[in-house]
Parts: sequence; structure tokens; C-alpha cells
Amino acid sequence: PAADQAQGAAVLRFAAATGVTLLADPLSGARYRAAAVGRALGTYDLFLRDGLVRAALAPDLVIRVGRSPTSAVLLDYLDGCGADMHAVIDPSHRWKDHLAMATHVLRGAAAEALDRLGERTGFVPGEAGWSDLWSAVEDATTHAIVDALTGKEFEGQVARNVVEAVPSGGTLFVSNSMPVRDLDAFGGVRDQDIRVLGNRGASGIDGIVSTALGVAAGARQPVVAFLGDIALLHDGNGLLATREADVKVVFVVVNNDGGGIFHFLPIREHELHFTGLFATPHGIDPARLAALYEVPYQLVEPGGVGEAVRVALAGSGSRLLEIRSDREDNQRRREAVVDAVRAAVAVRLDRS
Repeated sequence: PAADQAQGAAVLRFAAATGVTLLADPLSGARYRAAAVGRALGTYDLFLRDGLVRAALAPDLVIRVGRSPTSAVLLDYLDGCGADMHAVIDPSHRWKDHLAMATHVLRGAAAEALDRLGERTGFVPGEAGWSDLWSAVEDATTHAIVDALTGKEFEGQVARNVVEAVPSGGTLFVSNSMPVRDLDAFGGVRDQDIRVLGNRGASGIDGIVSTALGVAAGARQPVVAFLGDIALLHDGNGLLATREADVKVVFVVVNNDGGGIFHFLPIREHELHFTGLFATPHGIDPARLAALYEVPYQLVEPGGVGEAVRVALAGSGSRLLEIRSDREDNQRRREAVVDAVRAAVAVRLDRS
């Protein structure tokens, strides 16, 4: 992930110059750009869950640009891949290697460092067959996702539809918790320039509404904000700023009445404490919150969210779009996609 969007362009230049395999976080600035297709991989969160895939794709060298990636699956892969060198390039003076994986740290401007490294004629990215295998696994995963999502409606499909609806040159602000993870796993790679921003950290769902409105005010252009119901409720008062004449945000709220992310953690097996302390269902209707602040509201089916976002962007003022989801059903559907990806990738590896 990167706060500097120019860094994403530098990463893509480096990948083009050297032929390295590029795993692009959705917040990196390298995944939703005209030059990203064919360079950046965007389905690693799904295919790196399999031990055989990890073994086949083990690297000798890892170059991480910026802070730790969003995907816990990717972090776990990097931690256990056995690379001889794990270099981190980052301008910040803050410690961003909580798993202590880095063997080398370069503190400085990543764009300049990558451009200089890319100019070195002696840089050898590795065997072409190994890089081709990454591309083949990405392709198999992408097809498996499309097949698995066809006719199915769950939160991963919503994330995919939302990012596809953001126009070239537009801005998508994505909330912490499941929205950014669903974007990472299912958002794919686009060949249009889109600025994707997000708040990360332990309190990443706080202030999402206000931050999205601040981004819109600063950029003086519409913003699509993709968030969950808990993040909306944490900062509901931020909707007051939608009255400002020069601010326009289309809020896409996935409402599963609680914290859906906790269904993917071991605590889910302990029902005595799970629902009340972790899932925390609230029963609050986002339509009533929107009415309180006089924000136009629309209940949208998951399959229609893309068109609803496009219509809202073409209209005037901010709008709140709600997509209702069931936490249990969403967990089952997501796991079914993971199983489909595992089967598709296994077939592809057998052919290699």
C-alpha cells in the first residue's frame, strides 16, 4: 500500500523494465492503472491459500514497496516463503515490519529507488517459466472467480461491481474490515486510472464517512465510498457534511447487521460469546440515518449496484446506497469461491 499515488506508476515501470512478478495491493496505486493489465496480479489472496501453490511459487527475492499488504494470506506466504532476501523500500521512519521478515530496509523515496534499480542492466528477475506460472495461476483464478460469481450475489461480487463502476480518473475510498479485503480478493485489475484510498490500522473503521467527504472536498470531484454498516454507524454524524455544496460522495453500504469479518476467525466457533461480543448485530436501518441528514437513499440489489453507482455519479449531490447481506450466507459463498479457485489452480499446476 502507498499514500503516494506516483509510487504505483514507478512500481509498474519497474515491473515492465525487469519482468518481475508484481503482486499489487488495491491501495498501492499500481493495480488500477492503464498499464496494470498484464503486469500486476490481483487474485493472490485466493490462490496463495493452498500449500502446493505456495511451494510452486516460492521466490528467492522479495521486494516490498511501502507498508505491509492488506491480505493476511499474502503476509503469511511472505513470512514462510523462505526467500534469501526480503528488501523493504519505504520513505517512512515508522516501523512497518511487524513479522520481522525484512533482511534489508531502504528508507527513501520508493519511486526514485525503483527507477534507478530498473535501469540496472544486470538485474535478472529469474526463470521465465516461474514468472509464467504466476500468470497462469492468476488466469486460472480469475476464470474460477467469474464462473463462481455468475448468478451468485454476495459481498465479493458487490466489491467487484463497485470498482468496475468507478469511472477512469475517479476516486474510490474503501473502508477497513471486509470492504478492503473483498476489493483485494475480488476487485481484479483494471486498465483505467482509478485512485483507491483507504484508512488502515487498528481503528480503520473510525472516521470513514468524514474521511471520504474530506477527500471529495479536497479533490473537488465526486468520490465513491465503499463501506460496511458498522463503519457507517461509527461515523454517522459525518453525514452532516453532505450539505456542503462542493462535496459529493456516493456511499455504498454493505449492511450485514454486524461485523462480518469475525465470521472468518476462530472465535466464530464459540457461539456463547460470538454474536453479542463480536458480530454485534445492531438492527439499525441505514435509511433512517440517511433521512436524519437528508441524504437521498436507495436500497439496491447486489447485482444492480454497478448501475446504481453510475446513475448516482451522474446525478447531483451525495447519495447513500444500501446493499443488504447475510453474514452466514456470505461466509458460505466466499468459502465456495475459495474451493473453486483451489480446484481450478490444482488443474493448472498438474499441466505444468
